[in-house]
Amino acid sequence: TLRSYESQGNQVSLNYELNFKIGDKTTTVAVTDTFQTLTDQPGQTGLQRTIKAGNLPEGYALHVGRPQFSASIGSPQITVPHKPDANWLRIPDNNSHEFMQADSPSSGQANLTLNYLCKLKAEGLQVKTKPQPKPEIETVTGAPGFDGVRLPLDGGIMPTALAWREDGTMIFTSLKGDIYLAKDTDGDGVEDELTLFEEGLSAPFGIIADGSDIIVSHKPEVLRLSDTNGDGRADQRTIVATGWGFNDNYHDWATGCIRDSQGNLYVGLGSDYAQMKRPDDQINWRGKILKITYNGNLEILGHAFRYPTGLAINSKDEIFISDQQGVQNTFNEINFLIPGKAYGVPSQSDLRNKENLEETRAAIQVPHPWTRSVNGLTCIPKQFAYDSLFDQGLGCEYNQRFLIRFTTQKVGDTVQGATYYFTRADVPPDEHNFAGPMSVAVSPKGDIYVGSIHDSGWLGGQNTGSITRLSPNGKLPNGIKELRATHDGFELEFFAPVDAKKAADKEAYTIAGYTRVWSGSYASPDSGRYKVEVEDVTVSDDKKTVRLKVNELKEKFVYEVNCHQIGTGDETLFPVTGHYSMNQIPE
Repeated sequence: TLRSYESQGNQVSLNYELNFKIGDKTTTVAVTDTFQTLTDQPGQTGLQRTIKAGNLPEGYALHVGRPQFSASIGSPQITVPHKPDANWLRIPDNNSHEFMQADSPSSGQANLTLNYLCKLKAEGLQVKTKPQPKPEIETVTGAPGFDGVRLPLDGGIMPTALAWREDGTMIFTSLKGDIYLAKDTDGDGVEDELTLFEEGLSAPFGIIADGSDIIVSHKPEVLRLSDTNGDGRADQRTIVATGWGFNDNYHDWATGCIRDSQGNLYVGLGSDYAQMKRPDDQINWRGKILKITYNGNLEILGHAFRYPTGLAINSKDEIFISDQQGVQNTFNEINFLIPGKAYGVPSQSDLRNKENLEETRAAIQVPHPWTRSVNGLTCIPKQFAYDSLFDQGLGCEYNQRFLIRFTTQKVGDTVQGATYYFTRADVPPDEHNFAGPMSVAVSPKGDIYVGSIHDSGWLGGQNTGSITRLSPNGKLPNGIKELRATHDGFELEFFAPVDAKKAADKEAYTIAGYTRVWSGSYASPDSGRYKVEVEDVTVSDDKKTVRLKVNELKEKFVYEVNCHQIGTGDETLFPVTGHYSMNQIPE
């Protein structure tokens, strides 16, 4: 079991444990395995490996094997530098390896140094590059109530998760396996310079700061990254959590890394539902939501997610999880996490063990194709400029290049809610917009940052990305703040008063209901669509809430509720549409 690994200069150290079964007892041997490049071997290149082991049981010695092989080029060899004439041992019934016994300087300890050498030299490749001009700050106009700018950063980044250190430095992961620090170098308040903190990760999709350390989730594990020598690069890597089934399948993501008020972490694992022949030893915990407690224990909280790309937590420690439309998921989803529940797409372990097959409906069925791929989520914190948005959620719609907003309502023993436009989808071609929103977060200063990517595997072209900052400008337009269900219709709450006369007109509203039923294919069409008749309208005394009484409501239907421009004077309302998931009709 790998516990941690470190890098310093031309040296890498792995700290791991080996378990040996001796009789009816398992003995754990702790090993530090260090590799260092060799530069003083005339005519040869190679590595020096130093093995230090502890907790060896009494009466046992550590042996390290080398393969028996013949090579036609390079004259590879494995030697013991301080014992050039040492004899390697043969073990009966093992014809593939020969072994060297490690020294034992004290009881329970073992040390061995090996040189791995060959007579080959890698020729350096010289690449001539042209200096690239520094990107300019671009204005992004699609977010009413915000001033948007695209940060002047290298277009090769593909930001998948964003966070901030205590000193205000933005940190983010890139789909290409990198972690960057982003800083403002000229005092204009816009991050314009990147520092590479870590590289070589496997599709990282979650990041948080923890003091001076950074905690990141990538496919095989959750890692704590530390810079112990102050050079701005990670040199110590400690495994916080691992153990899930993992192989080279593209969808084996570990997503999100959020923290609750008690210091516990939460991550999601992409499902293996479609991999019918996946080996049993590679299916553990796929499609699950994991809780990593502050003392390092792992708990499974949620089951049967497809690809839970976005995780968000609000001020009440309530957790929301996005999931992707396809197969059993007839819509894109925003799920409210209830410990122990399953959410509709059983993994291979669920199917083979015949468990977690009963579906808990998503709190919000996000209409499709209004959205095609909802990914990163965040919840608006209390320090935000528009306090009316506190604890509401934001989500990234990748394909259509906009942000959604979502609210929830507790009805009986279920949680359900609605989604709305947060930014415009109809940005003119001559104006700048998001490239493809994948991640979203709110900075300590109260700005919204949106990480966008353009992935060649999905859309063709080059693998590029960008980060956009949305700063509240005090001009949030009036529009639907929240859409709620009642026992006989809906309530529309607005950010500010509307025109009472316009709002009282039944013709100012159109409502349609529909559902989707999975029939075995990847996509599911709308079904049961019907027009909902508004029978009566009541406007509150403060003119901020409109209650609609309708002729018919149906459970497990999604309702699209539109209002006309019923604002005061010539103001333009935004948004004017809400999409409500009626899992249960209120009593």
